[in-house]
Amino acid sequence: MKKSIYLFVLFIFCSGAIYAQPGNTGMRFSHFGGTMSTYENPAFGAANDTKWELQLFNVNEMMENTDIKLNWRSVINGDGFQFRDTTMASNQPVVAQDFSFRNVLELYGPAVMFNYKKKFAFGVNTRTRFFFQLNDANTNIVESAFDDNNFTLNDYGPIQEDYINLNLNLMTDIGFTGSAQVLKLKKHKLFAGASLRFYKGQASVDFTGRNIDVDPNKIANADSVVEFSSDLEFNSSLPSDFDVLAGGSNSLNFGSVLSNAFNNSAGSGVGFDIGAVYQSKLLNRSLRASVSITDIGSIKYNKGIRRSASFVANNVQIPIDSFDNFPSGYDSIRQWAASYGVTIDTGNNAYTQALPTRLNLYGELQLAKGFHIGLATSANLASTNKIHSSYSSYTSIIPRFQSRMIEAWAPITYNYFSRNVKAGLGFRLATFYFGSDDILGLAQSNAKSINFYLGFRFSKNYSKRKVKKAEEK
Repeated sequence: MKKSIYLFVLFIFCSGAIYAQPGNTGMRFSHFGGTMSTYENPAFGAANDTKWELQLFNVNEMMENTDIKLNWRSVINGDGFQFRDTTMASNQPVVAQDFSFRNVLELYGPAVMFNYKKKFAFGVNTRTRFFFQLNDANTNIVESAFDDNNFTLNDYGPIQEDYINLNLNLMTDIGFTGSAQVLKLKKHKLFAGASLRFYKGQASVDFTGRNIDVDPNKIANADSVVEFSSDLEFNSSLPSDFDVLAGGSNSLNFGSVLSNAFNNSAGSGVGFDIGAVYQSKLLNRSLRASVSITDIGSIKYNKGIRRSASFVANNVQIPIDSFDNFPSGYDSIRQWAASYGVTIDTGNNAYTQALPTRLNLYGELQLAKGFHIGLATSANLASTNKIHSSYSSYTSIIPRFQSRMIEAWAPITYNYFSRNVKAGLGFRLATFYFGSDDILGLAQSNAKSINFYLGFRFSKNYSKRKVKKAEEK
């Protein structure tokens, strides 16, 4: 038997191909960051030195997991998951533990922003974000579910999982960002800003399993019958073009969803960002501090094709060979389960998905002309009691050189999700910028995390004289 039992326990994995700490670290904290800096803190719009900007595009890809080195090139190329365990020697089995995986793809732009005399700023921006998250899975389930080798339950042993969650979310938003200088006391200035955002939920899939127990040792003839207990819940809301459980070729996959990113939304919502920036002088060196909360709100999925299902099974016995022809369609799965005495409660309920809310703190000190050192930290505030997507929490030290035409940054970051230290490197050359917050992971075939980004824009920055004059006022 080839991984058949997992198709029943985790059937959502079979819905399609799947291709994170926020990236773009350099531009998010740059004094010339324009629109990208307002995603970190809307108050940066008035506080920064960009006079106006037309952002054409920005692409940011982040992939990370907690325990296992992943051949990320095989995932992006659509060749499936290939793991290299980092917790045990190669000749030893993997110790069962919780495993989590995140992939976030962000597409920013187009966007425009205007800054009036470094006192007021206003912008309109757009973005599309694709989240895929696997939370708290057993490492044995993960590796076996994507393993190409045949195995038997006797060889493998029991599957026990107290909690597992899989979430996919594709959303777009248009934001209206405003900021202003609200306080000026000699060399002390305070800026405040906010963004109002209108979200379209393009697709959402969420699967949660609790108290999963599949144990062949409980049955004498374990090669022919399996006994399992579980509490499973599934929700999805997709555009009318797709049905993740319809079976056949009409399945959800990265390319097909992204190509329809601005059509046939499955949900909608309203959210906002708020933030403040403080600027001053310390020993004749510029100093700034920032605090913000972003993505406050939720999306209600009440359109398109909605699917919901849940069931509780206690000590149910199913013949092993029945998994050889495990069904792929929504109705077929329900009928198949019913034939073994498992009733799946189904419906088309609307539900709410929380946005990836986070708290962002940043402090920066000028060391010399053009050279700055910053400290950034971000905490995930997404509600774990609701269906949600989220970013990883992190702390980063960011040395940087910046001028109006050229910038370079080299962040060193500790990621609390993947539990590893990342070294990044990025550059801005006038209108074009690119880099990675995890350059070492990008250089390796097998890594716990990767990130890369690039963008293009047209902009005009304030002159040195104008900036100095504004600081002296």
